[in-house]
Amino acid sequence: MNIEFTYKHTLSSLTKFTFWFIYVNNKYWIKQLLALIILLAYVAFCIIRQDVNLIILFVVISSNLFLLYLPLVALLRARKEYQTNKTWALEIKYLIDDNMIKLETGEQFSQFNWDSIVKVHETKEYFYLIIANSNAIIVPKSLLGDRLALFRQLLAEKLTSEQKKHLKK
Repeated sequence: MNIEFTYKHTLSSLTKFTFWFIYVNNKYWIKQLLALIILLAYVAFCIIRQDVNLIILFVVISSNLFLLYLPLVALLRARKEYQTNKTWALEIKYLIDDNMIKLETGEQFSQFNWDSIVKVHETKEYFYLIIANSNAIIVPKSLLGDRLALFRQLLAEKLTSEQKKHLKK
């Protein structure tokens, strides 16, 4: 079973991966939700007691703003990385078979055995094959076309249940 296609990443694909990595993979939304709950609880406490400690209010609001600031910085860095790193402008040839996933860009290539994949996460548009903490092979579903079922079959055969627990059923 061989799957072959060529893809040139876009700023949108990099931004979507960055957003997914921050909010879904690292569960960043939980931290933001917790900070918001603390802020709302403190505001309710101040209304009930009719007493406001400005220092505590400042700290709580600052922490909420900081938690909103971090993803923004990450997305801006992704944009800068896309614009400055020439690798993102290259077309990547994907060669996927029973043994490995091979990525070729001109004279350079990388290959990954199936067991080097830590986990796979599926979104509406992409498969993210996580190789290390923040490294991933981004496989656009739109380019798989009628080979999507074949790719799913490869994932089912080659990955452990732990690696593929984030795939859609």
